[in-house]
Amino acid sequence: MKFKFAVLTIGLFMVSLAFSARVPLSDIQRRKDNKNSISLFQPWATLAGGVVDTAKLDNIQKIALHDLIHESTEAYGLRWKRGVAPDTFAGTVEVFDTASITAALAYRKKLLALNPNIILIGEIRFYDAAPGYLPPDSPWLLRKTDGTLATPAYKDYPLLDYNNAEFQAHVAKQCIALLETGVVDGIFLDWATNKYLNFFRAVRAQIGEDAVIIGNTNHNVGDIEKILPYLNGNFMECWWGTDFKGGPVWTNTTYLNRIRKTIINAQDSLRNPKLICTESWSRPDMPDLDSLSTPGMFKIAPPQMNLMRASVAAHYTLTSGYFSFYPKTFQTIYQADHMHIYDDFLNANLGAP
Repeated sequence: MKFKFAVLTIGLFMVSLAFSARVPLSDIQRRKDNKNSISLFQPWATLAGGVVDTAKLDNIQKIALHDLIHESTEAYGLRWKRGVAPDTFAGTVEVFDTASITAALAYRKKLLALNPNIILIGEIRFYDAAPGYLPPDSPWLLRKTDGTLATPAYKDYPLLDYNNAEFQAHVAKQCIALLETGVVDGIFLDWATNKYLNFFRAVRAQIGEDAVIIGNTNHNVGDIEKILPYLNGNFMECWWGTDFKGGPVWTNTTYLNRIRKTIINAQDSLRNPKLICTESWSRPDMPDLDSLSTPGMFKIAPPQMNLMRASVAAHYTLTSGYFSFYPKTFQTIYQADHMHIYDDFLNANLGAP
């Protein structure tokens, strides 16, 4: 079975790289330019089906099938250096444990040996965080007028006070600490729209021009133009829905046009290297997993294939970026978002984007 990456090659030459500081932008740009035409990316969750299932790949080989991943710091093996009380909250720390850096660098080395083009991005929290991330009396937790913790509508996570100048400086120090490990190539910040412009402007000023930042802009065309110049890349969770103004449910044309316009905005305004990541979601009004799939070896349902191909076409005719297709049913099966499939179509040789 043909894979576009040499992840199954036995006895790969291990690339020997010593990292002790930020990865140069030129090296990240080189890996982006060297990648294959259809490049899969991994947003938090890994593969849940497709051609990889018949190849008996282990987890690190599945990860290496991607040309870009963004994950939590813990997923790379990094641990914040948490001392004795009261410094027991990960959200208050600005230094990583030395032993964890050594282990995470070894992990990075293995991934680069399997896929020399892979780009690794680590997440720093600024919008919300799991309970226990900060002390319950922290001034960096956003509160309602009655003093209770503010939470987003979609989950019971406390919101963080992204407008607090002290908190902005703290997040910038966490970003710098992560970049200086050399484990990752850049920073991922969730929730990137014009609403958070002051936060992104402050963090960019403090971490410097040579830092890669990817923001989660979704396909929010019309609400990201101000923030894009502070980013190197954007992650687009391309959900299905309405225009949120009482309009009709989107058609294929409406959906793909949002993706197209958001990519054009990003391509015009992002800094180099431009790392545009498009996650197309399955249509909610039709099956997204093939009924003939073996559990654990899922395939995309035929009615969704035209949408996936059209999403790939929209993406690769506009940018040299990274793509993923998310069957929303996986949320029910795995109780997790962003699980995706490596379909045979992603091996298609489409030439240079």
